[in-house]
Amino acid sequence: MNKSEAIRILCMEDDPGAARLVQKTLNRAGYAVDIAHDGRKGLDMYDAGAYALLVVDQSMPVLEGLEVLRKLSARQSTAPVVMITGHGDERLAVEAMKLGARDYIVKDVSGGFLELLPTVVRRVLQQQQLLEEKRQAEAALKESEERLDSIIKSVPDIIYRLDAQGRITFISDAVIPYGYWPRDLLFRNILDLVHPDDRARAAHRINDRRRGKRDADNLELRFLTGGNGPGSPELERIFLVRAQGLFRLYCNEPTNVRTFIGTQGIAKDITERKRAEAEREKLIKELKNALADVKTLSGLIPICASCKKIRDDKGYWNQIETYIRDNSDAQFTHGICPKCAQKLYGDFMNPRPPNGTHSGG
Repeated sequence: MNKSEAIRILCMEDDPGAARLVQKTLNRAGYAVDIAHDGRKGLDMYDAGAYALLVVDQSMPVLEGLEVLRKLSARQSTAPVVMITGHGDERLAVEAMKLGARDYIVKDVSGGFLELLPTVVRRVLQQQQLLEEKRQAEAALKESEERLDSIIKSVPDIIYRLDAQGRITFISDAVIPYGYWPRDLLFRNILDLVHPDDRARAAHRINDRRRGKRDADNLELRFLTGGNGPGSPELERIFLVRAQGLFRLYCNEPTNVRTFIGTQGIAKDITERKRAEAEREKLIKELKNALADVKTLSGLIPICASCKKIRDDKGYWNQIETYIRDNSDAQFTHGICPKCAQKLYGDFMNPRPPNGTHSGG
């Protein structure tokens, strides 16, 4: 590792000889070390540079080590600090740890602390790396949770999760329009919300999932609406429930054991759809009944070429009006056309004048 790639460390030490020894020791361990001979200068250098770790001596002019720690804490510094104290200053070292120092080393006259210093620095840097990775993971998790929460809130269907006893451990805000606040439903049994007539069927499906992977697809249940939120005035709604069992795998020799830990799923309100289906079925039934009452004439009808009588299915010859009346909903009213009237009653309609008289001028 060249100097430009080496991890940078700032050493705040007022004793030039001790500072030089610290610098050489850490240089041999592969670190790049800058020196500040008092606390004020050390803070200025820290502000101007990018240091991965600070080695701070307690006894310094201008600002002592503890005061440096207080100022770093006020600036919300994330750089780890290794405190160097004199022999017998263990109480001071505890105070330094309370102010945010990650570790401390007691400076002995023989210089033995220098042998320990690289190990302490390496351990503190490893801890800092783990903390940074943890912070990044937590930030990524928070971002993921916020993104998931945004997606869940945009879904109109109710998303829920139950524990192994059927108690609600999560339910989305989509439940609010039905008269419930999500926080009020936590740890309530889901069966409390199911219509009494549907509870046995719902419980059976939940118990089925405990005995194996039996996902509940297209399970129609009636749910009771609540009265604690801005809910629907209706007492019940019909939902299409799609759920799946959740299992935890325990790896034990000689077999792996799957344990049921709960259920998660989506409940979609299909009340309006069911009403439309009922209306459609009612209309279809009415149409079928109407069609059953309709009588129609079709096919070949045997009719006499002379008298115009029609032969029915039993072989009898009927007047045409009788046949049509019996085989349709038509009704007859009788009258006489002008041609027949003239033929049958012409003498009455056009009387002849008496003999010897004539009309005209």
